Amino acid sequence: MSRKGQKALKELKQNTEIKLKKADKGSFTVVMEKNDKIREGKIQIDDHNNSRPLAKPMVRETHGEALLLIAEMHHGNHIDYMTKEWLTQTPNPPRIPQFYILTKIHKPIITGRPIISGCGGPTEKISSFVDSLLQPISKSQESFLKDTTDFVKFIAKTRVKTTLFVTMDVTSLYTTIPQEEGIDTICKAYDNFYKESPPIPTYYLR
Repeated sequence: MSRKGQKALKELKQNTEIKLKKADKGSFTVVMEKNDKIREGKIQIDDHNNSRPLAKPMVRETHGEALLLIAEMHHGNHIDYMTKEWLTQTPNPPRIPQFYILTKIHKPIITGRPIISGCGGPTEKISSFVDSLLQPISKSQESFLKDTTDFVKFIAKTRVKTTLFVTMDVTSLYTTIPQEEGIDTICKAYDNFYKESPPIPTYYLR
């Protein structure tokens, strides 16, 4: 980058009325006025079909529940001491998960994708632990695609006589999954995959 470019970038970073953030897709940077960025976020927060304000803070309560669950799993010999120590490495008090927006510049109408950063939050470690249990199950599914490159390789070796190109867009994917039904489906897949030797009892996964 030229000196002039570096100077321009530095000035943008120092401008408190401008927000620099990566785009939702691709290696692009979005330069947006602060008020527009806030407005973009408020559209997501004010949509109570997908989110709603808490009656009271729940970070400490959630942290306590997570610690209790970890202690029970260790006491029942379902996880070893080192796993227990790693799972409990959460700041005390834990960090409140932060909400921010990545702008979808690839859409006809520019909108924001809501992101909740749980780094340092009450469920960060235990969520990673659950992910490690479920990743092998996910990869075993016939419909599993790792990424775009994986999809391109799949398409390249797939031969079809008749094709119909269809594009679909899902709105608020994760918040529209019924929680109880989602949990039941995951637990059933967990039992089927691990058979008689699950890493931890299904009760604790649920």
